[in-house]
Amino acid sequence: MIKISTSLWQAYSETIFYLNVPIYYTKYVIVTACNPFSIRGSEHDNRNRNTKLLKRLEGENFVSLFAGDRKKQWLEESFAVEISLQKGLNLARDFEQNAIYYVENDELWLLSVDENREYLGKMSQKLDKG
Repeated sequence: MIKISTSLWQAYSETIFYLNVPIYYTKYVIVTACNPFSIRGSEHDNRNRNTKLLKRLEGENFVSLFAGDRKKQWLEESFAVEISLQKGLNLARDFEQNAIYYVENDELWLLSVDENREYLGKMSQKLDKG
C-alpha cells in the first residue's frame, strides 16, 4: 500500500484539466505515465513513459490533455480514456502512478491506486478549454 501525503493529495484534488478538444465520453479515466510515484522525472523519461502508455491504449478511445495547477507551473501530459475504472487503476499501477481520476456523467473522483477515493465535484468545473 502506498502512502500519499496530505499535501500531495490536496494538490491532486486541486488539479485543473487543460484540453483543446471536447470529451464526449460519459465514463472515463484520466491517467498519465509521467513522474512515477509523483517524483519529477526528466522531460525525456516522461515522454518515453507516455509513449509506452499510448501503446497500451491502442484500440481504446482517448483524448490527450494536460493536468496541472491553476498557474500552469506544473503540467503533466495525460489521457482521458474510455475504459473501466478497474482497467484505469491497473494501468496506473503498471505505470507507477499514485492515483487516477475517474469521471462518470460529469462527476469527478480522485482515486488512489489502493482505491481511496474523494469526490471532487463536476468535471466541467475543473476544465480549462483554452
